[in-house]
Amino acid sequence: MGEHAGGVIFVDEPFTNATSLMRAPNGDVVTSYELHDAEAAGLIKIDLLSVNCLDKIHQCLDLLIEQNYIKPGATLKETYEKTIGIYNLERKDPKMWQMIWNHEIQDLFQMEKESGIQGIALIKPKNLNDLTVLNSVIRLMAPEKGAEQPLQMWARYRRDINQWYNEMRQAGLTADEISWLSHHDACTDGMCESQEGLMSLVQDERLGGNTLTFADQCRKALAKKIGKLFDECQETYYRNAKEKGCSPALVRYVWETLLAPQRGYSFNRSHCLAYSLVGLQEMNLAFRFPIIFWNCACLIANSGGGELEDANNKGAKYGKMAQAMGHMIAAGVTIYPPDINESSYTFYPEVAHNRILYGLKGISNVGEEVVQSIIENRPYSSWLDFYEKVKPNKTAMIMLIKGGAFDSFQDRARTLVEFIWHTCDKKSRVTLQNMPGLIRYGLLPQDTEEQQMALRVYEFNKYLKVECKHSMRANKYQLDTRAIDFLAKIDCDTLLETDNTNMYLDIKAWDKVYQSYMDVFRAWIKADPQAVLDSLNETIFMSDWNKYKGRGNLSAWEMDALCFYYHDHELKDTNTRKYNIVPFNKLPEEPIVEKTFKRGDFTVPIYKLSFIIGTCIAKDKNKGNVSLLTTDGVVTVKFRKEYFALFDRQIFRKNEDGSKTVLERSWFNKGQMILIQGIRRGDNFIPKKYAASGMHQLYKIDGILPNGDLQLRSERIPGEEEEDAEI
Repeated sequence: MGEHAGGVIFVDEPFTNATSLMRAPNGDVVTSYELHDAEAAGLIKIDLLSVNCLDKIHQCLDLLIEQNYIKPGATLKETYEKTIGIYNLERKDPKMWQMIWNHEIQDLFQMEKESGIQGIALIKPKNLNDLTVLNSVIRLMAPEKGAEQPLQMWARYRRDINQWYNEMRQAGLTADEISWLSHHDACTDGMCESQEGLMSLVQDERLGGNTLTFADQCRKALAKKIGKLFDECQETYYRNAKEKGCSPALVRYVWETLLAPQRGYSFNRSHCLAYSLVGLQEMNLAFRFPIIFWNCACLIANSGGGELEDANNKGAKYGKMAQAMGHMIAAGVTIYPPDINESSYTFYPEVAHNRILYGLKGISNVGEEVVQSIIENRPYSSWLDFYEKVKPNKTAMIMLIKGGAFDSFQDRARTLVEFIWHTCDKKSRVTLQNMPGLIRYGLLPQDTEEQQMALRVYEFNKYLKVECKHSMRANKYQLDTRAIDFLAKIDCDTLLETDNTNMYLDIKAWDKVYQSYMDVFRAWIKADPQAVLDSLNETIFMSDWNKYKGRGNLSAWEMDALCFYYHDHELKDTNTRKYNIVPFNKLPEEPIVEKTFKRGDFTVPIYKLSFIIGTCIAKDKNKGNVSLLTTDGVVTVKFRKEYFALFDRQIFRKNEDGSKTVLERSWFNKGQMILIQGIRRGDNFIPKKYAASGMHQLYKIDGILPNGDLQLRSERIPGEEEEDAEI
């Protein structure tokens, strides 16, 4: 059982007078008749569909209000009507229409796909009527395979209408018939593009004067792809025309040339006009105000409205967001890293610089509470001023820095250095209390036997405190064999006491010995305390720096924090020729067949394989898909689920104490770079390999050498596997 996404039936009497009812799997009450049976029972279906363009228009109005380009009305409707109401629209300015010819206006409603883009390039609409007709013509199909496409035909007729007249003459139409047809309101520059035009023609006396009922049957047969009804209508049309003595050439030309292109699909004129008016509203927003507002509204809507988490697939919208940004960047729109004083929750237009600022909520590990606090405590004069006002946790602060939020103050790397220096566990002076750190960082001298012995005594003293329990006798350690042996080696066995069962060491007596050994290090510190302090603090800093800087270049930082490269892609300088890497957009949409072979009754194609390369930005575990940010845009890679699972699991080693040490994360985690062999199908890349190719489907990139060579690995690290957690 299925349920229409937005189909609704309204009645003014009980439903069961006309149809039986049932429940869909989700509990909704639906008709048990499919569309055509429901219509036969006298019911009318209304499609109530959500359209993404309304989000864009709403978002653009909000941005214009926020930056005082328009004044809000008492309600959203009032604001909408005042700004882009149907009777308040600019319709004629040539500069506005030239903007769509030059593809300056992104996501023009119903024109954003290839057919619409091609249609605008061919037709160059100059007014609302042109756009309305184009909205219908781009949906028509050639009546037979290999025939000229209606859009190409219409463009040709618009350039030279005499071509249409000549083709009608060649089809056997008389001068009178050509004049009648060329002035008929069903035709626009040689095309019958609408359902109304179809119905009007078949009812005309010159074509048999068919009934309105028959005309509507023709509309359904052609526009709804009902093959049987189409054949019936065609037979009735020709029979009636013959009986009425109509011109055979005219009858045939109208049916086969003007009406047949609607067999695939066609619109009614009111539908096309409504669509075109929405497009005109979008054009007005882009033309009458700085276009960065419209671009930003499109980016917000296309990337999911700033919400980057999906309840069923955490982080999945990073792929959607990166795809939306890639589309804008390809169109020449500048998307700038976030700014701590200017950025909003999501993308935000910066009119003065004609660019879009990345949103704060899109930064990894920066939660909603932090974003709210950032906005509430503005402005900030430096990163330190921000840190003291907002007090974010260290991870959030690191990601803000890596994402470029403080670039307006100073260089990003310098900010990270200053922040880590400010927050690392620096010491103000060095004493023996700093011994653990000096030892951990390898700063304690061990050049002489005296220093080496002093270090052993220091470690032994820690052992005493932890392992040798205090006896019932006050201020004494109860010793084990190891402790007794060590004390004998340093000639301290004279300090030992016994009660015939256990051996003891007086704590005060031992402390005098211990302090005498520690004098070695006291003397070393005293010799140059500032140098020791500087060395310790520098080492503490470097430990934190190495921990937080990651791969350490701006592009890598941007991927970690933003899932987006403002600077060059990390793989930009790869030796593409060596690895047969081809830009995805240059691959044919359908793979090239190099050869075939027979397997039983089936012909099996062998495709030409290519490699693509990129950075993982999102994954869909349910579908086995990976969103890959290549150097020329975002590509969806569709793995077989079993293969995806093999490389998505993390590899670990079990330790003796039962704990686990992760040896390798998923190869598809955000920020991981991979090389994939396969074919392109439409908008997707399908991993594939053949035994003869000698190459694997998937390689993990462990590093990039200065000459552009890649450090590749096709096998996973040996160990045990478990499902990888999102990180």
